[in-house]
Amino acid sequence: MVQYASELEINHSIKDVYNFLSNISNIGMIMPQHIVNWTVTEDTCNFSIGFAKIRAYYTEMRFSSQIEDQVVELESFGKSEIYFNLRFNLSIKDDKTLVLITFETQESSFATESCPSKLFLENVIKSLPEGLVKSL
Repeated sequence: MVQYASELEINHSIKDVYNFLSNISNIGMIMPQHIVNWTVTEDTCNFSIGFAKIRAYYTEMRFSSQIEDQVVELESFGKSEIYFNLRFNLSIKDDKTLVLITFETQESSFATESCPSKLFLENVIKSLPEGLVKSL
């Protein structure tokens, strides 16, 4: 398994952060520019992760777990070319909301050490905290 994690503090209430992340339409707002063709339904979305101008990886995503004011977890499913879990753990720290963003994927040809797209995927994931801060 390949895992990337990032932690940040946000000057918003835990309720505001949870409500924002619990709306799948808002997840598209925090995604980096490499996410293209974002389409959303009431509880799922699909998009492509563009790799340079060479390849785009199609992905479908849905909520897999939600615990009010604590956890929002999404997973890829269906015809996705990349299978992963994206988890937001929420807690309170000094009147701020602490968010731990975790992305997990299985070892695959997309995420091996020798594949140049591993660095690309890391950069996409590392941009999520910045997108969250800007969107709230």
